[in-house]
Amino acid sequence: MAEPRVMDALREKRSELSGIVSHLEQQIVHHRVSLVHLDAAMRLFGSRPCARGDQLPVAAATQHLVQSWRMPAADPRRAARGAAALTTRALTEQVMGVKAIPATDERSCALVQKTVLGSLGRAKATIQCVEAAGVVSWRIG
Repeated sequence: MAEPRVMDALREKRSELSGIVSHLEQQIVHHRVSLVHLDAAMRLFGSRPCARGDQLPVAAATQHLVQSWRMPAADPRRAARGAAALTTRALTEQVMGVKAIPATDERSCALVQKTVLGSLGRAKATIQCVEAAGVVSWRIG
């Protein structure tokens, strides 16, 4: 059997290497998450994330949500075309229904509503804000 001090030194070295490996694995996970976010941002702007094909796989649901916002049906102006005045809430629910985003998630609802309001605010020439009895509605016109 080896001397106790030799065994202690080997255990200490093993523990040190194990800590380094653990730290590097955490860094790899962090960098992979960063890559996924960058790939999604690049897809939003219509660019291919990686030319060499070494991109990391993105969950199908995430990829679908990222791609779906580029589709014309997500445009709140198209959702409201030909309809009577709609409240922001109703318009948001329509967009979420078209995009198959679950309405049970409050964060998703808030983000979609923020996007819808931003789009409506930029479309002042084509969409009118109508306020009646304290309720704000939107109408094409």
